[in-house]
Amino acid sequence: MSKLTQAVTAISVCLFTFFLVDIPARADSPSAVRSVIAALYHKEDIAADAKDPFGALACYDPNVQIFDKSGNQIGYSDQLQALQTSFQVAKSIHLQTSIVKFSMKGDDAVVTVKQVLATVIIFPNSKKTLHITGTTTSRHLWSKGVDGWSITQARLLGRTFKLGKK
Repeated sequence: MSKLTQAVTAISVCLFTFFLVDIPARADSPSAVRSVIAALYHKEDIAADAKDPFGALACYDPNVQIFDKSGNQIGYSDQLQALQTSFQVAKSIHLQTSIVKFSMKGDDAVVTVKQVLATVIIFPNSKKTLHITGTTTSRHLWSKGVDGWSITQARLLGRTFKLGKK
């Protein structure tokens, strides 16, 4: 093998190794992870708007620990049932999630989110409507698993709602 061929081969191996190592490192950079998580929240918002409870909880690990503001634990199945009931009585739902704070350490990310909800409920017996707007602030622990990023712990930090009739 000529010296030129050896040099080209060595450079090719070095470049291949550099890119092989560099791509996963960039994929797990905090800004890349934040973008992935923001996209997952957006999918959650779209699912909620479509009144799809399974889609709205798709970001959640099946073994997620969910806590209310008082620290009481809520089961995943309870959360799913609450969403199913809410979606059944809602005429329309609009959810918008925004990341307020983000930090990352290893395969975990702590994300504080603000979710703004607007929904219209029609009472079946009276046909009256109720407009509800609300804001919740939550802290989510996202963990990277074999299937990607998912919420493994959620804690409600605050909630406000306004009721109006039309």
